[in-house]
Amino acid sequence: MARRILMLSHHGRSVSGGAPLADLSLAQGLSGLGHTVDLLFFDDLLPASVRATWRQLLFPWACALAFLRRGGAAGYDVVESTAGDAWLIALLLGLSRRRPLLSIRTHGLEPRRAEMDLERLRREGRPLRLSTRLYHFRFRLWEVARDLRAGDAVFVLNQEDAAYATERMGLPPERIHTLPNGLPDELLRLGDPEPSPERAFRLLFLGAWSAAKGADLLPGIARELFRRDPRYTLTCAGVGETEAAVLADFAPEACGRVQVIPRYGRPELPGILAGHGVFLFPSPAEGCSLALLEAMAGGLAPVTTRTGYAADFIAPGRDGLLVEAGDATGFTEAVLSLAADPRLALDMGRSARRAVAGHSWPALAAERVRIWESLPNRGGSKAGEPR
Repeated sequence: MARRILMLSHHGRSVSGGAPLADLSLAQGLSGLGHTVDLLFFDDLLPASVRATWRQLLFPWACALAFLRRGGAAGYDVVESTAGDAWLIALLLGLSRRRPLLSIRTHGLEPRRAEMDLERLRREGRPLRLSTRLYHFRFRLWEVARDLRAGDAVFVLNQEDAAYATERMGLPPERIHTLPNGLPDELLRLGDPEPSPERAFRLLFLGAWSAAKGADLLPGIARELFRRDPRYTLTCAGVGETEAAVLADFAPEACGRVQVIPRYGRPELPGILAGHGVFLFPSPAEGCSLALLEAMAGGLAPVTTRTGYAADFIAPGRDGLLVEAGDATGFTEAVLSLAADPRLALDMGRSARRAVAGHSWPALAAERVRIWESLPNRGGSKAGEPR
């Protein structure tokens, strides 16, 4: 049955990577199955002058208004929303005789991430501004929790988040569904990497230049690797910062072996992947990293943190190497072990590529619809009918 879907995404309409790209790809996957999808980003509902925290604060209200203008409960069979943005719509649904299915997704469970952020701030001795504490660590978490409890289906990206939602937040396990992110066809069609003894020395990091992605650990890891072997190089791509700003974090003697690509277009990614053999990603916490999946599709051997979807999916020693969060020495030793056995690094990259072969967005969209169809409220029920 073709459905009319209102899809909400609390991000800007910039789809170069990360969560906005995942949301757009999911919407395209649902459309490809014959469903009608109205995907609304910040930019579609709020003026450009509304920035930063105000965007997040006002977005649920703008979504509710857009929902009403598009026919309200009569206009859609499914409301598919990022957690924290549909709670006003959920209130409206409670007043309607016809109730669309409410599907809530996360890009990493915000209450769990907030705990980790607060712990890091305490460890670093950094105070919180009152506005940040009141909104991001109070009201925003209330919005997220309200959506998670109201949803007919809640989609998380990994088993850690699923366990937190049931054990710490008390959500019914039967309403929690774990589905990872996917990959575009052009990456799934990439072939096996070519054998080369130098591949294991060409390191790649993809992601924002932020401690949230492990960028605070990278300079120290690189310094030790560069000291141990002159063949190592590191590329930092998609960092969103200038070359000078990134290189300022590295030791002066290391800068000649570090390449910075501030931004890249999607067509450039296969070429970037092809020039490297090891994906070095010490991010302390991830939901389901698109960068990790992309690197694996390119046949890179991943060395990443034992967290999120990586912990669920990567078989250590076969598809990649997993290191505890914050363990710079562990990351260094893991990378060195691949260089010591280039054949292992090549086989690991090939195994990683095969492991993500089923991560297509159309397949993941179809699985989402299958889950919707299994629910008591398949969309369009009347108020009072079972959820």
